[in-house]
Amino acid sequence: MRRTGVLFIVFSFIIGLLGTAVYAAVPSKGVELECCSIIELVSNNGQIGAIRVSNDDNNLSVETYLWSDTMKILNYNVAVANVPSELPNSPGDTPKPGLYSISRTVTSDFTRQIDSFSYSNLNPDLIALAVFAKVQDENGQLITVWGRGVPMTDKNWPEYFEYSKRAGCPAIEVPPKTPTSPRTIGYWKTHAGFNGNNEDVVTQYLPITLGNVTVNTAAFAVEVLTFKSFEGGSSNGYNKLAAQLLAVKLNAINGADIAPIASTIIAADAALSSVNVSPWSVLTKAERSNILYLMSTLDEYNNSEF
Repeated sequence: MRRTGVLFIVFSFIIGLLGTAVYAAVPSKGVELECCSIIELVSNNGQIGAIRVSNDDNNLSVETYLWSDTMKILNYNVAVANVPSELPNSPGDTPKPGLYSISRTVTSDFTRQIDSFSYSNLNPDLIALAVFAKVQDENGQLITVWGRGVPMTDKNWPEYFEYSKRAGCPAIEVPPKTPTSPRTIGYWKTHAGFNGNNEDVVTQYLPITLGNVTVNTAAFAVEVLTFKSFEGGSSNGYNKLAAQLLAVKLNAINGADIAPIASTIIAADAALSSVNVSPWSVLTKAERSNILYLMSTLDEYNNSEF
């Protein structure tokens, strides 16, 4: 069950508060993970898919996909540059020498596009990307979609976003492997090396950040998954939210597709960042309901009910 109405209100409120910081620090609207970024693919009617940006030692990978199998990409454009000013003026324009721009008309029923770019001419510390496409929706109507980030005021791309190369990431698989199914908090806490003969499958995915807290050991992960992040145990909604968010991020790194709940993850991280300012004991009834709503949405995802 998807409760998009309430989520939109919560997400919009949080982004409104954090908008300036997002623009200044990381000009993108998405989820930052250890080996990839998940960027929202949006139209004028909201999010319809996602862009997964990742890298290995030598290449940058940009994977754009739609959530619905009844939609299809008809025309697709992606550009990569070292700074926003180096992006082509318009989708389909020729890039500056040594940089990249791809424009293609798609003749098959594609819901996914994958491109790989060499780092030989790119700055690994920070690059600018822009994605723009024409998509046929479920009703056969042509709609415009783009990667959500910072508005472009001097070029004809709607928005751009940025990405920093991550060290120690695995080689990029193209085409990608089939997404794994999400696992529950119960699975992760019993597969952290402290439960019978179950091997530790958690440590390989650490560190993971939850709000302002970094989970860097399997032992700490188990504390989070058993509602011990903050005082109050299971009676503290922040503890429940942290447990479900950690499981979601473990699932993402393990290969599960988190694009459908990307905005929920952003809202959950923002909520956990406010724990010291607004502890559970001082929250209003409405604020507590919002935290529990985020928690239950993540719980549904981790239990494959989303």
